[in-house]
Amino acid sequence: CSSSDGDASVRLWNWHTRAVVVTHVFEGLQRPIAVALHPSGNVLLVGFEEQIRLYHVCEDNLLLAFEIPVKGVVTLRDGESILVANPLSTVAFAHGGHFFAAVTGRLVQVFALYESSKGGKPGLIHILRGHAASVTALSWSRDDRTLWTSSDDGALYESELLVIRLAQAKLNKETFEKRSAELEVELVSQKE
Repeated sequence: CSSSDGDASVRLWNWHTRAVVVTHVFEGLQRPIAVALHPSGNVLLVGFEEQIRLYHVCEDNLLLAFEIPVKGVVTLRDGESILVANPLSTVAFAHGGHFFAAVTGRLVQVFALYESSKGGKPGLIHILRGHAASVTALSWSRDDRTLWTSSDDGALYESELLVIRLAQAKLNKETFEKRSAELEVELVSQKE
């Protein structure tokens, strides 16, 4: 179990012994806004207004592995860029731990924990849009194929991530095939 207090620190608790096992103080940084513990217990997401910090949980401390910007200009894996103006408010891991989501105002940024196009590092795979008001809660389905989000205005959205991933894979395949065809044309042109 993890918690964040008003003193710019995060504490990891042993649920069985009800004792704090790790305390990490963030000196010189903003205060943590949200925390999420990976289902394995080995990775901790700590959300700040403009970034997520991913830590490996060690025996008695946290080891910073990655810093992931979630505010400002963020770029998707297909090259699309979007300006995110609102601060982060929530982070959550999928039940399997392979995805995590971050809420920034009306947007939900979905990340793969290990993204092949990023060399095995965490990577933004999709931004869910559509809410007219700020997203206040999110919940993963048991099979992690669906992400449910709700907002201040009472709207509830269901996003099927498997469909999104398949659409991206199809788009990537079409892009690859188009680029391959262009290369073939270039190679044929060079031979002549």
